[in-house]
Amino acid sequence: MSKNKSGAANRPALYNPTAACVLALLFTPIFGALLQARNWDALGEHGRARASRMWVRTTLWLLFVFVIMQAVFQNEPFMQFGGLYFLVVTWASWMVTTGWKQIGYVRELFGSDYPRERLGRVTIFAGGCWVIYSMVSISIAMAIQLTGLDKMLPGAERAESQGVVLRVPEGSDKVVVEPLMIVAGDHANNDMAGDEDGSWKKEFEKAGYDVTCLVRGLGELEPIQQLFTEHAQAAIDSLK
Repeated sequence: MSKNKSGAANRPALYNPTAACVLALLFTPIFGALLQARNWDALGEHGRARASRMWVRTTLWLLFVFVIMQAVFQNEPFMQFGGLYFLVVTWASWMVTTGWKQIGYVRELFGSDYPRERLGRVTIFAGGCWVIYSMVSISIAMAIQLTGLDKMLPGAERAESQGVVLRVPEGSDKVVVEPLMIVAGDHANNDMAGDEDGSWKKEFEKAGYDVTCLVRGLGELEPIQQLFTEHAQAAIDSLK
């Protein structure tokens, strides 16, 4: 189709290309590229439609690789924001290469005067696919933990001791364990000082140490209480 102002009767129904690009940031370029491929076909631009479908296949493969990486490197700190990084990078790459082109093309050809395909059903479908993806990712992570494979993954040793600093003097057989938390709640009573396997107390005892657990929160210490009091008073004074 040549770029000229077509009569209203010749204008095909299209998905709003701008909305497709925005929603692709939420649902990955798979969503946006599929809608744009449909638009390109309706506009007679079948070569560009094939390019959009290529992005769908590429993103599917990248998503598959990411799911594997997410499972293998689940204990690594960089995976904490891995999903967001993957989504933003793939979306930006798609936008720069093909995504933005349809916005200008349709605007030049029709302006905003063209029949619109409704986005409701496809958006609901995309949301359902997103839920399925989340369930698959969670199921894989749970399967790895239930089978004990998580202990063999990169970063497992660091993940087990995350947030805990251990310093046991050489030659000493005594260990004092104390939480650095304002309130000594469930984590301190069970994960630290609990009598079940897996607690820090039990792990030290298995290693042959004489363990003393001080189950108290920092909020019980007078200097910490004084610090909170001073900060509260300073906040009150700032409002006067």
